Amino acid sequence: MTTLYFTACGNSLSVAKAIGGELYSIPQLVREGRYEFKDDVIGIVSPTYSSDLPKTEQAFLNKARLEADYIFVICTYGYNAGTVTNKARKHLENAGNRVDYIDKVLMLDTALPRFEVSKELEILPGKKVEEHVVAICENIKARKKGFPQVPVFDHLAGAAYVAAGKSGMMNALAKKTVVEDQCVKCGTCVKVCPTNNVTLTDRVSFGSNCENCFACVMNCPKTAIHVRSERSAARYRNPDVKLAEIIKANS
Repeated sequence: MTTLYFTACGNSLSVAKAIGGELYSIPQLVREGRYEFKDDVIGIVSPTYSSDLPKTEQAFLNKARLEADYIFVICTYGYNAGTVTNKARKHLENAGNRVDYIDKVLMLDTALPRFEVSKELEILPGKKVEEHVVAICENIKARKKGFPQVPVFDHLAGAAYVAAGKSGMMNALAKKTVVEDQCVKCGTCVKVCPTNNVTLTDRVSFGSNCENCFACVMNCPKTAIHVRSERSAARYRNPDVKLAEIIKANS
């Protein structure tokens, strides 16, 4: 089995690790120009950004050629998935790939402008993440087929997320980022960025190719990087994922 993933704060990588198989980071594959995979089972594990897959992942799927007896997509999300499962299917099929099974798993929301990490941690046990991931793993082993029905509310939420993105409310995170004096120029932010959008010279600088994934903010060891609109300074990385794994995936 081959499992392709995109990770910033570790949630999707934790799910990919639970599913197993040979793991490949999609940002690394894009850098290498590697788009063809052949295996008995191929899976994609992706976070949800504004009711869609990350831009880097979309670009990968537009060129990907996946040959397998069984292909699945698992989308992680923190509050409302919107129409991401429908869009994941569309991305694959538009590129000529088949998809057999799509599912989603509710996890901690890492969107700092909308949610406080401390409060998210309080409600996390009620999301029953491990239980849902175990069920998904069993479905994959059983070669379950099918796609989740998207409720009307999720369609409305998805449209709102897209509208927010187009209006700039959810975009250009780099323009809203502040680096404070406790920065020690360790370069972690550069290494965890999946799009090479962060550079380090005499200071940390951000380009215009931002995924809004918060990897640089969440993984800063000194909590020196802040989003102007963030609800709190609390940070989160999935406890099943080490910083070195995110660096390996995105550097």
